[in-house]
Amino acid sequence: MEIGRRLAALLLVAAAASAGCGEQDEDQRTAVRDAFADLSGALARDDLASACVSMTPAAANHIGSLAHGSPRGCERDLRRLFRLTRRTDPASRRRLRLVRLTVDGDTAKVLAANGEGWTAALPFVRVEGEWKANRLFAVTGPPVNH
Repeated sequence: MEIGRRLAALLLVAAAASAGCGEQDEDQRTAVRDAFADLSGALARDDLASACVSMTPAAANHIGSLAHGSPRGCERDLRRLFRLTRRTDPASRRRLRLVRLTVDGDTAKVLAANGEGWTAALPFVRVEGEWKANRLFAVTGPPVNH
């Protein structure tokens, strides 16, 4: 009988632990969704300072290399890059939406689509407990049919 009680207690502890992991996973998904919303909201408002805060230094450097060939300051580089890419609908970044989200430990991937239906897989990383975009401009594809 004692073994049965121990086994039951062990199963309860294991069930509680696994339930906690699921809650942690959902908490991380929510945190990544919030980080994406902060970034896309900042871009929609043309609040480039806030957009830059939502990125890792690697993402800011990537923007600089795209805009100028080398980083010159996140806000300046972001402004220049947007000027260079105005051939598409300038309001499309105002309609950026999350299509799919995956989280794996301290990394996450957000599949985002703009108002024209073009998609980009945006990597996010957890830095000192905060989720940040690790690249802003990633490989894009043709419009998604949903």
